[in-house]
Amino acid sequence: YNVLADIYATKQLYPYCPMWALSWRVRRKILLREILAYDADIICLQEVQQDHYTEFFYKELEGLGYQGLYKAKTRVAGKIDGCYTLYKKERFRLVESNTIEFNSVARAIARTNAFEQRNDALRRLLKDNVAQIIVLERLDGDMSHTQGGNTLCLANTHIFWDPEYSDVKLWQTHLLLQELERVVRNRKNIPLIFCGDFNSMPSEAVVELLKSEKVSETTKPNDPCNILPPVQSITHSLGLISAYEHVTGNEPRFTNYTGHYVGTLDYIWVSRDSVLPVSTLLIPNEKTLRGTDDTPLPNTRFPSDHLALCVEVEISPTNAQAQTLSMNQYQMQ
Repeated sequence: YNVLADIYATKQLYPYCPMWALSWRVRRKILLREILAYDADIICLQEVQQDHYTEFFYKELEGLGYQGLYKAKTRVAGKIDGCYTLYKKERFRLVESNTIEFNSVARAIARTNAFEQRNDALRRLLKDNVAQIIVLERLDGDMSHTQGGNTLCLANTHIFWDPEYSDVKLWQTHLLLQELERVVRNRKNIPLIFCGDFNSMPSEAVVELLKSEKVSETTKPNDPCNILPPVQSITHSLGLISAYEHVTGNEPRFTNYTGHYVGTLDYIWVSRDSVLPVSTLLIPNEKTLRGTDDTPLPNTRFPSDHLALCVEVEISPTNAQAQTLSMNQYQMQ
């Protein structure tokens, strides 16, 4: 769930929303009520403002039985937002935690002289985005010990937003998939749940890569600074399916619904061989979203410009004992 950071909730972007409804004081109460109503075992949030993580989300959610990890974007100046991944302490134990700072990776690659246009490539790539990768082990019924090998990998990210930077989006996604492959393979192909605001429509290269494990020449975006490898090298072998498409037959018509943009940008991806999506949260129709005020999001009823995605899945871990957990992704842009 992309919860719309307060620094982006401006009257300039959302002139149709009353100022009182845009205020963090009002939106935070609605957000918390919504998140808790899903009663999810796992929660992935994007656009959580750093000071609001400290002052609000941490106190409220971790006081109600969740354990969480927060990673801020790497921007230095001003207030910043980031990703926040939580899980129920009574159901999971943290085994491993990693973060990816795309800026740091870009600088490291540049030092190897891998970019033909080093300075131009860095200017294009340094967008401050981050990702989280964690490994969880599920606790057994009496919670006195853990079940050996009963682990899963969970990833949460917020890919760069600008439609003029499709090459950067693909570069970030490919890099993250490579790291996920390393973590999953090192742990004997454990189940993977991969959530995020990918800022990409179903027809675009990022989603094609996630779903098809490759990118076609016709879909590969313009690459003005030659940051991307050859198209035949933009691959992965994680075997992912989209939870919503698997359950409903299609991606939602939209997950982002504003006065200036309507489209599907948010996804929950899972390992097709070990995670079975069985049900999803219904995306409200336009009439419901617009409400009595007849306005896009955010509005007096919906606190973010994005919609929450939730899926219930059956996980078949390596010990072959199927389990069910309910999973929520909360996004905000």
